[in-house]
Amino acid sequence: MQAVRNTIDRFSIYLVACGMAVPLVFGALVLVGGNVQEGYSHMTQAISELGGVEAEQPLVQNFNFVVTGLLVMAFAAGLHRTTSLRGGSIKGPLLIGLFGFGTAVAQPFLPCDAGCDPTTMAGLMHNATGLASFVAFVTGIFLVSTRFRHNPQLKAFFIPSRIAAVAAFIALVLWIAIGRIAGVESVNGLLQRLFVGIVLAWTGLASILIWRLTDDKDDSSKTNLETSERGRLRINMGGVAPLVQWCLYASAAVSTLGIAFLVSFFVSGVGTLNDVAVIIQYLLMLPIALGLHIISRPSGPTLSMVAIISGLIGMAVVIVFQALLITDAISFELYIGVVNAGFMLVLGWFLIVRYLNRNVGVLPTSLALSTLAGLYFGYPLWALHLARRLR
Repeated sequence: MQAVRNTIDRFSIYLVACGMAVPLVFGALVLVGGNVQEGYSHMTQAISELGGVEAEQPLVQNFNFVVTGLLVMAFAAGLHRTTSLRGGSIKGPLLIGLFGFGTAVAQPFLPCDAGCDPTTMAGLMHNATGLASFVAFVTGIFLVSTRFRHNPQLKAFFIPSRIAAVAAFIALVLWIAIGRIAGVESVNGLLQRLFVGIVLAWTGLASILIWRLTDDKDDSSKTNLETSERGRLRINMGGVAPLVQWCLYASAAVSTLGIAFLVSFFVSGVGTLNDVAVIIQYLLMLPIALGLHIISRPSGPTLSMVAIISGLIGMAVVIVFQALLITDAISFELYIGVVNAGFMLVLGWFLIVRYLNRNVGVLPTSLALSTLAGLYFGYPLWALHLARRLR
């Protein structure tokens, strides 16, 4: 096998990063869907019943199927494109991508029948395509693990991947045998979630591992001066650097959940979960703002002070007024005006910090990404990108 490198192109990095969002988004929207459907039991009922013909709010789960499927397809493409894995067979990533395709296309548009017991052609096709995509994913994990075995930096994930593939296969067989064939409904939902949990957890962990092991030091766009500058900035941050990195990863995960909750709000009307996620995200952003102030100060002390004051005030406003809204202490009309002002202050912080660090090579240099991060929806990608560059 040809020698592998430990560098990947930036587009592939973004594709691989989609795998981190898969378990978060899917799990969050399943919880939301179960919450809005009266009498639904995660222990006894299949996930597809949330989007089935008898579901009260089928759009929540069907949207979940589409988004999760697209994320898995992107992850599978990144898995194959990654240069550190290049040279292996395309079969593994292709099978994982087929799972994503089936999830995004077949599952939402071929709803399952009552209890997911096929009585119509659409219900029969839902079950058949679902089973086929499950088997494809398990097989894909097994085949991809071979790539890990031939890569020195990813070799440690070879055995866990094989174990995950075997465990997922066993969980799938148990679910079909006990929950479906034997008809033991008391554990039907639990057994399905055991299988789904294994494959989604593997996706998230594989994505994180590849993300962390990629090193762009051979990228022609990076100079030795830039590399040394990052090291100097990390030294200047001192003991704050590990805290900032941890907060970046944690806030990216919380923000991803918040975005999923926000989208579900427009479908189901359940918005409290998004409000809670925003509070947690902005609390985690406070140390990040202080850490970036340390980086930005040498480039412009006055402007950096303006940025940190703007950012901290904006974050505090959002945190306080989100909490007041959740507790019904203020009206929505008052909340929306003040919080929007807070968001604008935070957006200003993002843009000023980017301007001050445009030549340092640590923060994401894209104006569009910084703007989207300030507008909430691009924050997870911004945070992950910054955490990786600070590493």
